[in-house]
Amino acid sequence: FLIPLMDAEYAFHYTKEVVVILIREFPSPDEEMKKIVLKVVKQCCSTDGVEPSFIKTDILPEFFRHFWNHRMALDRRNYRQLVETTVEIASKVGASTIINRIVDDLKDENENYRKMVLETIDNVMQSMGASDIDQKLEEQLIDGILYSFQEQTVEDEVLLNGFGTVVNTLSLRTKPYLPQICGTILWRLNNKSVKVRQQAADLISRVAPVMKVC
Repeated sequence: FLIPLMDAEYAFHYTKEVVVILIREFPSPDEEMKKIVLKVVKQCCSTDGVEPSFIKTDILPEFFRHFWNHRMALDRRNYRQLVETTVEIASKVGASTIINRIVDDLKDENENYRKMVLETIDNVMQSMGASDIDQKLEEQLIDGILYSFQEQTVEDEVLLNGFGTVVNTLSLRTKPYLPQICGTILWRLNNKSVKVRQQAADLISRVAPVMKVC
C-alpha cells in the first residue's frame, strides 16, 4: 500500500480517491473482503496529511453503519481487526468522538457485542487517556461498564480489563461513582458461585489504587 509512503499533501489527495472505492465495499457480505477493507481503512486513517475532519465526515458515518454490528462481534478475526481499526481512527479524531458513538452499546442485549465495545473503549482510553471525555460521557461510561459487568453470563478478562482501565484512567473523577462500584462488587462477593466471587476479588485489585486516592 503506497499512500503512507507519499508526502502528506499527495497522500491526502490519493486517500480521498481510495476512500470513495473503499466505502463502496463496506456493505460486502464477504468476510475476507471485510477484513481487507478494515486494514486499508486503518492504513488510510494513519497516513500523515489525512485530516480528522475528512475522517469524521467522509468515513465515520458509513464505517459505523456497516461494521459496528452483532455479526462482526461473532467473527474473531474481523472482531480483532475492527477493534484495531477503530482505535487507529480514534488516534486521529479523538477518543471522545469514537467513545460517544459506541458508549450506549455497553448496554446492548448481545453479550459478545458488549465485549467488543468495551475492549475498544479499553484500548482507546489506554492509548489516549480521558482528557477530552466530558462529564456526560463519563457518566455514560460508568453506567455502561457497571451494566456490562452485572449482566455478564460468562466471566471474561475483557470485562475486568475494560472496567479497570476506565476507572484508572478517569482516576479522581471516579470518586462520585465509587458507592455504585463498591455496591456492585460487594453484591458479587456474596454470590454463591466461586467464579463470580473470584472475579469480584480480581476487580477489587484493579480498582484499589483509585479507591485509595479517592
